[in-house]
Amino acid sequence: MSEDPIDIYNEFIIFPNPTSGKINILCPENSSQKIKYSLFGPSGQKLVEEYGNELDISNMQPGLYLLLIENDSYKSINKIT
Repeated sequence: MSEDPIDIYNEFIIFPNPTSGKINILCPENSSQKIKYSLFGPSGQKLVEEYGNELDISNMQPGLYLLLIENDSYKSINKIT
């Protein structure tokens, strides 16, 4: 498995993935918009909803999660392991 950054349609970069610690979310350099993210568990329940560019999942069980990232002009759903 690779821990290289994932380039989401040239908009957001999420790294490292997979991880058991913190996930970094970077937005384009020319964007000053706030990033809102929501993390959903394996059964679809929303576990976290916050603004920022870092998500700590160290207290969560290993598994597959969905990360919804959005700002004023973009929305993306990504698998996090």
